[in-house]
Amino acid sequence: MEYYYQKFELAGAKLSDTDKDQFKKLNQLEASLDARFSDQLLAATKSGALVINDLNELQGLPKRTLDAAAQKAKADNLDGKWVIALRNTTQQPDLQFQSNRATRQKLFEASWNRQSIAWISVAAIRKSVPC
Repeated sequence: MEYYYQKFELAGAKLSDTDKDQFKKLNQLEASLDARFSDQLLAATKSGALVINDLNELQGLPKRTLDAAAQKAKADNLDGKWVIALRNTTQQPDLQFQSNRATRQKLFEASWNRQSIAWISVAAIRKSVPC
């Protein structure tokens, strides 16, 4: 019983009406900031890609991967190039096939750094928090 009482207290049950209004506003702010951050993180994740100009940089990749990269480049109006979409945070499936060390490094770094856009946005979000 004490557990549920404590949960009600933490949820603001014993606050004054003024404090309840402030608590409600803070909860709404938290919800909107959480949604905004999630949207920005998702956008950064989806937009991540590595653009390659020279086919020699893609040595070792299977034909199906090369074809997909060429199609993605064409869809992005980058004819004559290859676009490798970033999938996971650090482990890209294409890394295992890549025999060009410099391209493996570019792919890893692009994957590793793509979320920095979202984290930069976190700084802007934090500035909008009143406390």
